[in-house]
Amino acid sequence: MAKREQEIRETLTLGSPAVDVALTVVAGLSFQFLCMVLPLVGKAGMNPWREYAVRGMMNVPGPHGFDSYVTQNKIAFLVVLFITLGLSVTAAYARLQRRKIDGSPFPKFAATLIVCCMVLLVAHLTGYLQI
Repeated sequence: MAKREQEIRETLTLGSPAVDVALTVVAGLSFQFLCMVLPLVGKAGMNPWREYAVRGMMNVPGPHGFDSYVTQNKIAFLVVLFITLGLSVTAAYARLQRRKIDGSPFPKFAATLIVCCMVLLVAHLTGYLQI
């Protein structure tokens, strides 16, 4: 039994094909979820009625108004963005470790996810996603 456990540990290292593919798939699914969460910080997340509420033309629902939801949306988006970025970096690192072992190709998909996440992070921090 100890020999079988040792074989499993050797096959599930960071440079193994199974771990590499699994991390890449999970990073891709996480990016898809990030794209679904993206409207929270875009124009749809910034309530169009906020301007009327600030001017006093409309009653603001709830005890805290719209600003609390905007802050919660930004925090949720950043959490999902950092999780996606972490998964993408880990997937790229796993593929690079595998590349050292068996000469597999460069992790283009994981690198593309990293670049997309970094562009979204910069765009969010500079305010370009709010429109």
